[in-house]
Amino acid sequence: MTTWFRLWPFLALPGVVIIALGAVVALPLGAHEIGGAAVQHWCIVHLLVDWLPHGAQSQLTVWVSRADTLHRWILYLLIAVNINTLLLPLLYGIGVAILRLQAWGARQDLELKSAAVRRGG
Repeated sequence: MTTWFRLWPFLALPGVVIIALGAVVALPLGAHEIGGAAVQHWCIVHLLVDWLPHGAQSQLTVWVSRADTLHRWILYLLIAVNINTLLLPLLYGIGVAILRLQAWGARQDLELKSAAVRRGG
């Protein structure tokens, strides 16, 4: 029977996928670059800078342009953790549905076996 101990990786899956996308080595594809740095840049610009007030946007843009790779990675990891946290209620609901469906299936199986034993011995 499935328990939350077996489902916990499912709760962390979006964060792991986002972190993995940012960790991929950047590969040139025509005039564009695809990979980790491009994904990190897109997440920082579209998921963080766009939501900040104008003054904070300018400060963050200057900071990111001057920051080294480690500091950009830390900022990207914070974004990934926040996205995963925002998705937790949805993932929890899906996990509850999975557990209830499997419990219902197990209960139906036991009832069928019990009925068969009562009928035929």
